[in-house]
Amino acid sequence: MLGLPLTNAEQSQRNVTDRRGKRGGRRVGIVIRPGSVRQARIEARLTLAQLGGVEVSRVAMHLIETGSTRPSLPTLEVIATRTQKPLGYFLVARIKRSG
Repeated sequence: MLGLPLTNAEQSQRNVTDRRGKRGGRRVGIVIRPGSVRQARIEARLTLAQLGGVEVSRVAMHLIETGSTRPSLPTLEVIATRTQKPLGYFLVARIKRSG
């Protein structure tokens, strides 16, 4: 299979394998509430570049805002600091199940 494109299933398996590795591969970010980063940025009257500053690129902020990628904890802390929102503002609420 050298040189042939991977099927969607093969690519998905490869991504899972990459995330499990101790070194390298993709890191799994923090699940955030959809729309919360954009809402906080607009309320703070910041551009994507201002939100990221020198720590996070404008493109990375766009990907986080659109849900294409998840932020790491340090990135989420930058967002929270610049928008003056608590970390909890961005997090998905967990529902307790009775039983």
